[in-house]
Amino acid sequence: MVIDPGLSDGYGIAAYAPENLARAAKKIMVNIDPSEIDKLSDIIDLPIVADARLFVLEMMRQGDHITNKNRSAWNDKIIEWKNRYPFVTQEHRDEKRGISIYAFSEILSDELSSEDMYFLGIRGSPAKYS
Repeated sequence: MVIDPGLSDGYGIAAYAPENLARAAKKIMVNIDPSEIDKLSDIIDLPIVADARLFVLEMMRQGDHITNKNRSAWNDKIIEWKNRYPFVTQEHRDEKRGISIYAFSEILSDELSSEDMYFLGIRGSPAKYS
């Protein structure tokens, strides 16, 4: 399942190949602007017209009602991929022409606690780190 609160950018978010965006996942898009949802209507399974902040707050409020599944095998696979294909490389950390958004997100993630949550959007490319 992919939930995108406040997503705006149309096919840019899917690298202009929307059929490849989370192919096996149910996709839920939350946006206060129905025209933004319409841009991706052919790949969104559940469009929700709502304020993204209020939607996330309500999800957090109802979090106690969610039953967690054992995903340890999947988590192990993700850790393997992260080690093999690092998100932030030394090249990002050594950027001299400005601030690399990748290095910035790594530093911010290191500074926040596991209880903190932030959403980072780069021209319509959301990422979540905690």
